Amino acid sequence: ALARRVATNVCVYNFGTPFYYSTQERLRFERLLGQGIVPHAAVFVDGLNDFTRPDDTPAHREWFVEAFEAANKKKSLLPALVQELPAARLVRSITGRVRVPVRHDRATLPAKAARVIATYCENKLMIESLIAAHGVAPVFVWQPIPRYNYDLKYFPWYHTLRNAYTQEPHAVGYPQMRALYDRGALGTNFLWCADLQADEHECLYVDWEIRGRKTESIQVSYPALLN
Repeated sequence: ALARRVATNVCVYNFGTPFYYSTQERLRFERLLGQGIVPHAAVFVDGLNDFTRPDDTPAHREWFVEAFEAANKKKSLLPALVQELPAARLVRSITGRVRVPVRHDRATLPAKAARVIATYCENKLMIESLIAAHGVAPVFVWQPIPRYNYDLKYFPWYHTLRNAYTQEPHAVGYPQMRALYDRGALGTNFLWCADLQADEHECLYVDWEIRGRKTESIQVSYPALLN
């Protein structure tokens, strides 16, 4: 889509990593700049993963903690090794697609969401400082997710996950971000793309959080991304 809209040759590199959110993106971007890799522009797409880690710790941190504790206590690592056998990994890959998200106490959701947003805004500010020092054009994109402004009758996993969806930080975090955006508090380099699927009347997802090709095409074709 980009090649058809611009006259010059453009090289696009995708550094997207599963489970990453703004803190890890900032650290990776710092490392790239430190290695002398300075792009003309950098696009940061966030929203989904940020609210899955309201305590600002990396995904799977708990697994590493358990592994270190087991090693320190000289526990047998055999159960962990068994889990890495091909059959066990296959089972995990299947069950992982239909796993139910962690449920949160609804009373704590506004505070958790506010903490996530504060972390995002601080990371955005630090990235902007790095970008200004290196002459990079930034774009910060807030991505669509199924539980915000999307007709869930087209979402096959809704009946399984609807109770969990009302108990996630996303449920209150996205409206909070929208309010910040409407007030102009997120700056002119911030693009609100979370409403792009509002008028789509078909299934746009390949599982409970991964968008299909059509949704990606809608987002890539968003005119402001090409200006």
